[in-house]
Amino acid sequence: MVAALETERLVGEPASAEHRDFVAELFGEPEVARWIWPEGREGSDGAGPRTPAQAEELLQRFLADWDSCGFGWWFLRERAGGRLVGDVVLQRAEVEGEQVVEVGWMMLPAFCGRATRPRPRGRRSRTASDRPAWTRWSPSRCRTTSRHAG
Repeated sequence: MVAALETERLVGEPASAEHRDFVAELFGEPEVARWIWPEGREGSDGAGPRTPAQAEELLQRFLADWDSCGFGWWFLRERAGGRLVGDVVLQRAEVEGEQVVEVGWMMLPAFCGRATRPRPRGRRSRTASDRPAWTRWSPSRCRTTSRHAG
């Protein structure tokens, strides 16, 4: 069973083949790509927006994550109007040699600053410059850390 993901303004839909066009739009967006695949980032498979073929590879990975982990990517739809505007992700990652679950989100630039981004409850993790940040949670140590994406 997939956990529901809903806020006052957004509904999260688990990744599916129906999100193919949106994945191409979101990851083909230069401003989004700048945060995820910055030029010169170690381990990056290349800077810049993804092609439709690369976006399809990403979508297949997102679908496989749900099958293998039982969690993964949700695509966010505005309640008012029904437009897909971003995503929220739980994914496995390795940080400093430790296996963690990474929590992140992205919004299409046109929807940034419109009070539609997911709002964490409880203690909020912030960065000095208030840029978008990734939060990582390690179940073995029950700790959170933040770092700038990129």
